[in-house]
Amino acid sequence: MDELNPTPQVTQQVQVQVETPPPAPAPFMAAPMYYASFLERLVATLIDGVILFAISFGVSLVFNMIDLASLGTILTLILSIGYSIFFIGTSGATPGKKVMHIKVIKTTGEKPNFIDAFLREVIGKFVSGLILYIGFLWMLWDDHKQCLHDKIAHTYVIKS
Repeated sequence: MDELNPTPQVTQQVQVQVETPPPAPAPFMAAPMYYASFLERLVATLIDGVILFAISFGVSLVFNMIDLASLGTILTLILSIGYSIFFIGTSGATPGKKVMHIKVIKTTGEKPNFIDAFLREVIGKFVSGLILYIGFLWMLWDDHKQCLHDKIAHTYVIKS
């Protein structure tokens, strides 16, 4: 107000509409995930063990016949390590896991690559077995049923 002009000033209120952005797409974790049980993982490991035993037996038999048993042992070790890395790195599941309808995924929901597979299958499983295999039993009290090697490699084993 002005002292000479007693006319009040009128102010207008303007409503401003703010548009809300559309909701972001839900992350992959929005759908329920069913983690593989201890028994499912154990049976898958036993199936893979039978397959690896058959391969190792065949390799050892051939290399013993040609008097190269030590070379056969080294080749068997390489095949055993390569078996898990190859199958986890390519499809996320070894033949034993496929039979049990379970697979390995990264915690981000992606398929593990060969580096993830090496970290999980070689480094992680070595660490899991160091102290009375407690790293393999870790899943029994873990909320996400992760063994120590899963935690090291940032992976889950889920039902597929």
